[in-house]
Amino acid sequence: MVSEKFRHQLRHEANQWRSEGRIDAQFHTYLVEHYALNELDSAARNRFILVLLGLGSILLGLAVITFVAANWQAWTREFKVILLLAIFIAVNSAGFYFWRYPRQQWQSRLGQGLLLLGSLLLGANMALMSQMFHQSGPIYQLYLVWGFGVLAMAYSLRLTLLGMLTGILWAIALWVYQIDYFFLANDSFWRIAIEHLPLIATISLIPLAYFCQSRW
Repeated sequence: MVSEKFRHQLRHEANQWRSEGRIDAQFHTYLVEHYALNELDSAARNRFILVLLGLGSILLGLAVITFVAANWQAWTREFKVILLLAIFIAVNSAGFYFWRYPRQQWQSRLGQGLLLLGSLLLGANMALMSQMFHQSGPIYQLYLVWGFGVLAMAYSLRLTLLGMLTGILWAIALWVYQIDYFFLANDSFWRIAIEHLPLIATISLIPLAYFCQSRW
């Protein structure tokens, strides 16, 4: 794939060659259309917009986190559940729309970023739900189940990024398990699952890597 730096240089040289008469108008038009030289300015604007959207999303996220943290204890459990599910569904729905139906390239990247954020929200929701309903257990179980949830998202969307996140979550689960090894029940189902996690990861992630060669 031709780099953008090369295209900028080619546009400059092509305009200079055209003004000096080294190439005719037909060949100049061919270069412009073949290398999409007219789209360079719009691509730069799109990147700037993407940066602004990213910064705005971070600031908005921090504002939401601050608002939720300030009012968390005052809200009822039912409202908390509805709020967590609504945010999770909204982020993933927006991410899927921008990723699946992009009008411009930056929208596809924005969609992937939102889907990644949605997969992170999945773990946050699981942790908060467990806390609200007083469900406790070893922390490695959270990362293990979280990884399975992200794996399901990765297979349904065929996104390499989510597959990588699955591997990271399972690696953290194994690391935490090694730390708490002597304090865990020997007959735990989750302990059996974590001990066979390398095999599970191999069986599940290798086919995913093959499927992710194309979007669908």
